[in-house]
Amino acid sequence: MTHTTIVVDQGEGSEPLLNKVSVLSAYDLSESASLNALNKNLLKLYPNPVTNNLTIEGSFSENASAKIMDCSGRVLMNDINLTSLSKVDVSNLSTGVYYMTIIDGENVVTRSFNVQ
Repeated sequence: MTHTTIVVDQGEGSEPLLNKVSVLSAYDLSESASLNALNKNLLKLYPNPVTNNLTIEGSFSENASAKIMDCSGRVLMNDINLTSLSKVDVSNLSTGVYYMTIIDGENVVTRSFNVQ
């Protein structure tokens, strides 16, 4: 475990605050191509809002999967296998906001989408 000291400047005339935090793990994002592939700019969920079929587009490994959760964190759909272009039928979901978590190896990204 690494300890890092962070100094927070409170502005003129105030003493800076010193906080010690524990860093449990760190990633060098510049060296992780698969994490970059899951980056919000390269991962696309559309249409949003969706009525019937949600399309997931991105660069995924063979073992990539996804799950859909509601706002309370309840898993509604699990073990969705992903390819570079996947479609998921969400027509059985009620109108509202949902979250898709994509797991690709050690990389995990969660994105929201709306069903109307």
